[in-house]
Amino acid sequence: NNRKILIGLLEYAGIENNQNSVILSIDKLEKIKKEGVGKELTEKGLKEEQIKKLFEILEIKGTNEEILSKLGELLTTETGKEGVKELGKLFELIEVYNLEKVVLVPSLARGLNYYTGTIYEVFSKEKTNSSLGAGGRFDELLSKSLRRDLPSVGGSFGLDAISSVIESDKKSNVQIYLIPVGIPDEKFLPVVKKLREKLNVDFDLSGRGISKNLDFANANNISFCAILGEQELKEGKVKLKNMNTREEKVLSVGEVVKIIQG
Repeated sequence: NNRKILIGLLEYAGIENNQNSVILSIDKLEKIKKEGVGKELTEKGLKEEQIKKLFEILEIKGTNEEILSKLGELLTTETGKEGVKELGKLFELIEVYNLEKVVLVPSLARGLNYYTGTIYEVFSKEKTNSSLGAGGRFDELLSKSLRRDLPSVGGSFGLDAISSVIESDKKSNVQIYLIPVGIPDEKFLPVVKKLREKLNVDFDLSGRGISKNLDFANANNISFCAILGEQELKEGKVKLKNMNTREEKVLSVGEVVKIIQG
């Protein structure tokens, strides 16, 4: 979500006072549901019509594009429109990187009032109760301390929550490690995506070179590496290296999947 969309939502509902207190209540929607949030907002002095207008937006359903379009129709204040524009740009980049597991949730609030733009939470696909990580954009927080403009994006993660997911994940062993060589992210990530349809895949983002990546794979007992250079990319293939036999073959993704799955 985006903090500016939340402010635009409050403006849409005609809520001028105690905005952060209202956002704190909205942030509880998943835990205490609509009835609980409505009760809190009533106790905080909101009128029935204001609460109705809040839920008109908080309950918008559909694809990310459909939700964003509806927000664009309803949020007409300057702050609201700016939030919709920022999220629109973010989802354009998400589409470029073929990220499918990013969901726009208008009720996601993150109760801390230092956020100024995009906010996010990360959950396991098993949908654990606790988020694995969370954060957002805060353009003013560091500036106050350093006395100069320093727009920032940050986040935090919960070690206990992550450890719990790792312990319960029976498919966490990496089957193949992809090593891109001189290939930009937007070119090799589609290959990762295709491999991940059938296999557990990890890949290098550090650009540390083939030799160090092979050492990394050995140290982590990964049996197969896929090397992807310009030539392999052009041919729609990867160079598969069996880390046990040291054998190398240039193969299609489908052929790689067959070999690894046995």
